[in-house]
Parts: sequence; structure tokens; C-alpha cells
Amino acid sequence: MELKCVIKTDLNNPDLGDLYLGDDGDAVLIPDSELGAQVAQRLTVRFNFFLGEWFLDLNEGTPWFQRIMVKAPSDKVIRAVLTNVILGCEGIATLDQLSYSIGRDRLLSVTFKATLTDGTVFSSTQYAAFTVDLSVIEG
Repeated sequence: MELKCVIKTDLNNPDLGDLYLGDDGDAVLIPDSELGAQVAQRLTVRFNFFLGEWFLDLNEGTPWFQRIMVKAPSDKVIRAVLTNVILGCEGIATLDQLSYSIGRDRLLSVTFKATLTDGTVFSSTQYAAFTVDLSVIEG
């Protein structure tokens, strides 16, 4: 069995993405049967993994700074990057719908529907928000 940690907000530790511990102090793991939860965890990591941030392989990650966090990025480029992030995630077979918005707070929010490799429909609205903070770029 492959071990996967739950990405969930613990009321005692509100940092999304931290390891979630149960009342007994043990790590809560995602069962193999919950492909949607596994995909949500993988996507959360992929959306927050910036190209060049991993010292062991600077070619890994999402090109947020290089392609999105530039002055006046095109819709076509943004959609291409988001599509690559989503379709590059293990467990996703097809991307069926994709939309995004960039708020005044410069928070990029992504919503989408996809078909998973087991045939189930994955809707991003069923899980934690897929967002990236773009406010580090002055505009």
C-alpha cells in the first residue's frame, strides 16, 4: 500500500497542507480507494511548486514566475500552464472544463472538472480551493 498524507485543515493547525494528525496523534492517511482525495493532494502540491525552487532539479515545478507572473500574461498562456499542471497530475485522464479568475487581491483561483483514471468525475469545488498568490509581483 502506498502511503499518502491527507491535506486537510486541522482546527488546531490551520495551515493548509500540513500533515494532518488524528486525535490519537497518528497521521491520517488517504485510503487507496479515494482517488479523488489523492488527486486533490497532488494538485495542491503541483499548484504550489514553483519552477526552480527545488535545488535537486531546477527544471521541476510550475513556471509561475516565468509564464504567469509577468506583466499582462495572455489568457492562452495561462490556460496552457494550468492545463499542463492539471493533466500532468497522476490520476487525471482528461480535463473537461477549466476556468480561472484573478481577483483584486491578485489571488489566482482555478476551478475545473476532470475525469479520473478510474472514470469518476473530479470537481475542484469538492476540495480545498486551488489558488496561487500572485501578489509578489508588482503591477
